[in-house]
Amino acid sequence: MDRDATGGEATAGIVRQQGGEALFVQADVHECRIGAGLCDKAVGAYGRIDCFHNNAGIEGKVANIADYDEAMFDTVMAVNVKGVFLGLKYVLKQMLVQATGGASGNTVHAGLEAG
Repeated sequence: MDRDATGGEATAGIVRQQGGEALFVQADVHECRIGAGLCDKAVGAYGRIDCFHNNAGIEGKVANIADYDEAMFDTVMAVNVKGVFLGLKYVLKQMLVQATGGASGNTVHAGLEAG
């Protein structure tokens, strides 16, 4: 899953060229209805979900907090926090039904150096 259809399809194509299977879905991680739909698509294509690596994250604009745009903050929180939550919420529901599987969560990390 990715917002970038071109990049997502290219990645899926590389997996297929190497002999693997890939299912790409264009979506934004912070939309609730997408999480449930992705699980349905994965289970429909593969029968179950055994592993989920939740690696969505954006850095946003680098700025002082006093100057930081609230809309940008909302976008970063929607992707980095809500997106991770929603991904785990729906995948873990499926894994509980299956009584098997594992998941990991990861968000973007940015280091800043004080000058």
